[in-house]
Amino acid sequence: MGTNPQRFPNSPGVTQSMYIILPADQFFALARANMVRGTIGSTNITFSDDEHRDLRTLFIATVCGVSN
Repeated sequence: MGTNPQRFPNSPGVTQSMYIILPADQFFALARANMVRGTIGSTNITFSDDEHRDLRTLFIATVCGVSN
């Protein structure tokens, strides 16, 4: 996992972008899950339905490839 703290103009505080590299089987498990929820330090994360749908779409595009 990595982080990238940034200060954007006209926004209060610092924005923390996070990314994670998952093995394929864990990515598949998240895509199939009914709900995605996690904790990083004291921060709790729960994917909305739209975010979870986006994750599933990304999984399908990764496994099947994207055609034009």
